[in-house]
Amino acid sequence: MTEARETTERAVIGCMLIDSRAIDSLAEQDGSASWFTDPQCRKVAQAVLERYEQGKIASDMLAINELGLVPMSWMDECIELVPTVAHTEHYVSTLHGHADRDALVALHGAIGSIVRVCTPETVAEARGAIESSVNAVMGGGPATGGTLTAAGHGWIERMIAPDSVTTLLDWPCRAVTDAMGRIDR
Repeated sequence: MTEARETTERAVIGCMLIDSRAIDSLAEQDGSASWFTDPQCRKVAQAVLERYEQGKIASDMLAINELGLVPMSWMDECIELVPTVAHTEHYVSTLHGHADRDALVALHGAIGSIVRVCTPETVAEARGAIESSVNAVMGGGPATGGTLTAAGHGWIERMIAPDSVTTLLDWPCRAVTDAMGRIDR
């Protein structure tokens, strides 16, 4: 049985407060503070992620406590929900499922709204709006156009460009970027 969302959110917060590698797990699944519906969890997640992005110790409970977002006892309770950080992947994956479900519920509402106002004359526009909404949720965002071949050639051109116009890229895992630096070619 799936744990309650509040429990899952607090367990993810607990994992992030115990070990910064939990933040890597969240980032690898494209997680963000928007995944959290509980206001306290969202505030703490945002603070932890901001500290992480700034290169600070993200799991520093004292620094987060100084922001006055939640009581220290609340953070302690989150940590107590986590028997071991080895369960981090499970908690993050479950939270990802909750966030995906939220997106599907919102999609259902948007499609319902489009269909309710659709007339025989506006069916083509309604189909386009529904397709766009589905693509945004199911495909990770609206399509940018172009072909895969063109995208590949564009990427190769950026990678072989002179240093003055080279785009630096992060490694898929933040810890590797921090340890080795950004990819320049």
